[in-house]
Amino acid sequence: MNMRVYAEAVLLRNQILFGCLNGKLYQIDPASCTIQKVFQTDGSKHIYHRVYNDDGTFRDDFKLYGDDIAASEKQILALGSILSTPRIVNGIIYGGDSNESFYALRLITP
Repeated sequence: MNMRVYAEAVLLRNQILFGCLNGKLYQIDPASCTIQKVFQTDGSKHIYHRVYNDDGTFRDDFKLYGDDIAASEKQILALGSILSTPRIVNGIIYGGDSNESFYALRLITP
């Protein structure tokens, strides 16, 4: 992952789901060891490019632990970081982000 993960992962059928500080919800298929992005928060969609390059690495002009750590953390949280463990009820995954948005996503898994 290109950013920290704070919350617990959850299991939906045979898939593992978890949110990341980069504002993305990921799904892991343990059988094939593949990771895919399932969802990206609105904040992450809009400002991801301010923090990350197209390949998911940090931009050269962004320093996570540089001289102004507070400013860096503020920019990370503006991505709509997913800080809490998602909840799944009847095939719908619920969760919020650091921009105070709440999401309900119907997920299709194998």
